[in-house]
Order: sequence, then structure tokens, then C-alpha cells
Amino acid sequence: MVKYINHLKDSKDYYFQIIEEYKDVFKRDCNIFYFLFVTSVVNRSLSINRGFQLLTEDNNYLCAIPLMRMQIDNCIRFWGLELVNSQNDYIKNWSKGEKISRLKDKNGNKLSDKLLVEELDKRYAHVKGIYDQACNFVHLSNQNLFNTVKLKPNTRTLYGGITGFDKIPDDVKKNIDRSMLYINNVLIDLIKQVTEKMK
Repeated sequence: MVKYINHLKDSKDYYFQIIEEYKDVFKRDCNIFYFLFVTSVVNRSLSINRGFQLLTEDNNYLCAIPLMRMQIDNCIRFWGLELVNSQNDYIKNWSKGEKISRLKDKNGNKLSDKLLVEELDKRYAHVKGIYDQACNFVHLSNQNLFNTVKLKPNTRTLYGGITGFDKIPDDVKKNIDRSMLYINNVLIDLIKQVTEKMK
């Protein structure tokens, strides 16, 4: 049984557990394209988690949040497997470097990131909300302004400074950590689904 992670620092151990649990499947009768796809996603997700942990420990959430967006990208690429007629063609096109957005789902819709996120959100609530919030940090938006300049309470005075550090409130940081943990568990669940189908 795949265990889900309760703390971000446990991520690495649990991803390796997934690979160990299903390595016999890979050896026995796994489609090589599945193997390459799963391995690439797991390896990328490990690097993303390591970077996220290092940045948050350094109180650099502004740079950590885009990594959460990248982890969501892993999830939606995995979810794309469930939406297409031919999973083999999906992975083959991916392995050739072709854009997923040029492919179509079973209903003939192009697999844009927007579509993939919306479809994944139907299965895992809150994914779209987390994705949208993360995008606000990836792109220069008013969110960056609010985290740089503050209004002094009960006055009309603005204050801020160029420090190289974000000014994200602690409660927001905790929510970001919880969101990353949730996305990690979504990815673990998606990996579990794919590998179980390979048995």
C-alpha cells in the first residue's frame, strides 16, 4: 500500500518507496515508454521538492512558489494520460519533445494547461486554486507589489524596502507549505494509479 506524506521532508523517502514497490512491475511486463515517463516525473519531482525545502528553509518563498507550480505541472502531465485515447502516443510525443498542448483529449479538445488543470481539479479539489495562486507569483503581478510594499496600520503611509527577502506573512507561508504537501500527495496518487494499471 502506498503511504502518503505528512511532512514535506518525508517526500524523498516516499517517492523512493513507490519506485521500490513497483520495480518488479517495471522489470516484468512494463511498457518501456511508461517506465521512462514515470521515472522522469519522479526524478523531477524529487529535485523540485529538494529545491522547495531549501528555499523555504532560507525564507525565500518567492522563489519556492514557482517550484510548486512546476510540481502541479508534473501532476497535469500525468493526468493527461487519463484523458487521451492512446497513452502510448501521448508518451511517445512527449519523449520526442512535442508540446502536450498540440495533442487532443478523447473529446477532441486540445490538452492546454488550462484544460488539464480544470480536469484534474474535478478529481482533486483545490488544485486549480493552488495553480492560479502559484501563477500569480510566477508572473509579475500585483501579488508581488503586496509582498513588497505595505500600508502602515491606521495611516495613509506606505512602507517597504529592497531587501532581497519576501514579506509574505507567516500564516500564508504555512498555507503554501500545506499546498505543496497536498500537490505531492496528488502526484503520489496519480503515480499509484498508473503503476497499478501496469500490473
